Amino acid sequence: MKALYLKLMWLLLSKRVPYVPENQPDYMVKYYKEYAGWLDAGAPDGCGYGYSRADGLCANIYRSSSLSAHEMYLVQQGLRAQLDAADLSQVYPFGARNYIHRWDRRTQHLAPKRIAWVRAYAQVPSDKE
Repeated sequence: MKALYLKLMWLLLSKRVPYVPENQPDYMVKYYKEYAGWLDAGAPDGCGYGYSRADGLCANIYRSSSLSAHEMYLVQQGLRAQLDAADLSQVYPFGARNYIHRWDRRTQHLAPKRIAWVRAYAQVPSDKE
């Protein structure tokens, strides 16, 4: 756990995750934690998670097994706002070439910048805490 924390801090300090808010809505925390759990489980296809290795964070919102349809919409809007605040593209926040390369190989879940983003945001507390 300490090694993960140190790596996360290094990523944040080296600006690989350019923007992390002080807090965020519950539904955002829920999505990031569920996605991080899927990564920790080895990113299995199926197995109750529903996420796809070929898709990025935006498309996988609609594959979440724990979000309601309304929450999916809110997470989509929240993710877009977070990407804007980080001055990242809403279409290819971690690079178009990287996305296309990983989509073809079904390895989006292995993209270091995507993993760092998810891990960083999964640690941000809810705005209700």
